[in-house]
Amino acid sequence: MKNSSVLLGLTLLLVACTGFDSSASTVANGAATPKAELESITTRAQKLNRTVNFGNMLEAPKEGDWGISLEERFFQLAKEGGFSAIRLPIRWNTHAAAAAPYTVNPVFFARVDWAVKQANSRGLSIIIDFHHYDELMAQPQQHRERFLAIWKQVAEHYKNASSNVFFEVLNEPHGALEPFWNDYQKQAIAVIRKSNPTRALIVGPTGYNSAYKLSSLELPDDNNLIVTFHNYDPFRFTHQGAEWVDGAANWPKLEWTGTKLDLKARFQNWSWETKSSFVLTGGKQTVSLEYARPWAGFYLHVADTPLTEYDKLRFKAAGAGKLGFVCSDRQDNWSPPYVLEVKAGQDYSVPLSSCGNPSKLLSLVVMNASDTAPALKISLEDVRLEGSAGTLTLLQSERDAVASLLNVAQSWGKAKGRPVFMGEFGAYSKADYASRVRWTAAVREEAAKKGIAWGYWEFGAGFGVYDRTKNAWNADLLKALIP
Repeated sequence: MKNSSVLLGLTLLLVACTGFDSSASTVANGAATPKAELESITTRAQKLNRTVNFGNMLEAPKEGDWGISLEERFFQLAKEGGFSAIRLPIRWNTHAAAAAPYTVNPVFFARVDWAVKQANSRGLSIIIDFHHYDELMAQPQQHRERFLAIWKQVAEHYKNASSNVFFEVLNEPHGALEPFWNDYQKQAIAVIRKSNPTRALIVGPTGYNSAYKLSSLELPDDNNLIVTFHNYDPFRFTHQGAEWVDGAANWPKLEWTGTKLDLKARFQNWSWETKSSFVLTGGKQTVSLEYARPWAGFYLHVADTPLTEYDKLRFKAAGAGKLGFVCSDRQDNWSPPYVLEVKAGQDYSVPLSSCGNPSKLLSLVVMNASDTAPALKISLEDVRLEGSAGTLTLLQSERDAVASLLNVAQSWGKAKGRPVFMGEFGAYSKADYASRVRWTAAVREEAAKKGIAWGYWEFGAGFGVYDRTKNAWNADLLKALIP
């Protein structure tokens, strides 16, 4: 009896030191299942309804490298600001040995333990996210074993943690990892499940967690998964001036009103030496193009997954000139353009098979001034793709574009019976502040309509909702998130 009392006392002391939940019940494999984990995964996902990312802190190669470190006051501020959860991006791979057994530095584990305790002591859920494993993205087969070994250690370390601790398997898989990701993700989940049989795990698709890649995501038969996607559309607005994006410093300044016409979310404008503007007049969606020289191009890049089952491009000319059309299933496969001498007031139908598309997949459409044309100005009305997939118009309002992307995630989640989580969305501080506020509010409002939990990127750095130089919230931005 005395020995049992000592053992109980030591156990309680250990729990108190780690900050983990002592109300857990034991399961057969020795792991703990906190009582609250008996809740449905949908109920647990709701704990993430108002999440803020603590970005640029533990995701830097070394904490502090990117100008911001974790502080206790950040957790208190997040609580007082109205957030329900913290997403903590962590670059685990820079704190683990390079050779087997790939031991994670215990000092770094203690730092993460402190963060978990700070969150949970304030009633905040926290996502332990594996972030920026760049080597895995570039050389997946060489790093698979290390990736799984790190997760084994992390999972075992937190197996007795509160159910308010979520694991996110990997942030934004992309690059050479993409063909392997469905398999690697399942392997990582299996490793975690050995010590955490019912913990809520967050998993996501390739293409930097693109909503349009959800259709290619394969998941194991596991009822405790939340599926994440990220939203930075339109990218040229949310990332204007971003130092880490090639060419962004020279992008034109964009405002976001919510009302003006823009390209559908599936399209990105990769044009060269071509000015484009979109207007709605008399019920007609008009694309006005101004080419600076011959062979300048209006280049529509299809983001993420190619379009399928479209076989023609249609429009009505509101001006005259010679246009060339190129379409393809991939960026490195361009054929000579299909040239049309268009006349004002006439309708045109361009077969995609004629402008170079060899398959039913479509990754790009280019409309360019012909090689003999001088600088050219021309407008096209109701530009659209048609085929067995239906009709896809080129334009929509900015607000409709927000709803359209979230519809993709919501529809997928309903069809698969999975809760979805918009783990990142935000606009960089070099964008117009009023536009950032409008866009942020629109995304948050549309997510609320669709029952999608969200995580704003991020707390106090380049996208920050909190201004650390002023020690104050960016009040309008906070109100856009927490009205």
